[in-house]
Amino acid sequence: MQSMFRYFASRHTLANVFTLMVLLLGLGTLTHIQRDNFPSVDLAEMVITTRYPGASPQDVELNVTNKIEEEIKEVDGLKRVTSFSMENISVVNVKIDLDARDLEKVKTDIRDAVSRTAGLPPEVDEQPVVREITTATGIPIIEVGLSGNIPYAELREIARRAEKSLEEIPGVARLRRYGYLDREIQVEVLQDAMEQWQVPGAQIVSAIANRNIRASGGSFESYTSEKI
Repeated sequence: MQSMFRYFASRHTLANVFTLMVLLLGLGTLTHIQRDNFPSVDLAEMVITTRYPGASPQDVELNVTNKIEEEIKEVDGLKRVTSFSMENISVVNVKIDLDARDLEKVKTDIRDAVSRTAGLPPEVDEQPVVREITTATGIPIIEVGLSGNIPYAELREIARRAEKSLEEIPGVARLRRYGYLDREIQVEVLQDAMEQWQVPGAQIVSAIANRNIRASGGSFESYTSEKI
């Protein structure tokens, strides 16, 4: 190290040229390098989410999660496959081995494996969603699940209040809800009345569907207020 210092100390011009080259190289790199406060980093991780409406966690595990896992485990280049099943939702997390030769090929193989998964229940009317996990997509820090032996409407209201409370916590950027059941209205018909008036069930279903429309009814003005 000392000999190198002596070498440059005795050759001032070479030392100045070398220093200038380093400065120019640094300035050139500074103008082209990507800079971001929150850069997008590939975490070599994928999540497969499948909706199974109206199914219990046990049914989701048996009829959806296990079948997807069996197909995915045939893919080479995986480090770990984990999953959890809950009411209406199956989530399979796949961690790719960073030592794999071609990460993009492994990701493509995972998508192909999910697409060829056979034997899913007919209630699964949507294709499983395969999503890559990067820092740009956002990584969940805490997952909160609510359950209880109470009516679903009451449980949903508790979840809504909990969501509002979490949103008010400083530092919480975003909340994502999943596992909610779609709202529905149950219509009960009298078999005797249908037979008396000779109204088939298909006609009742059609009448309800044709009238189940959400549309603006205009506006109503009064002396004190206006409602739309």
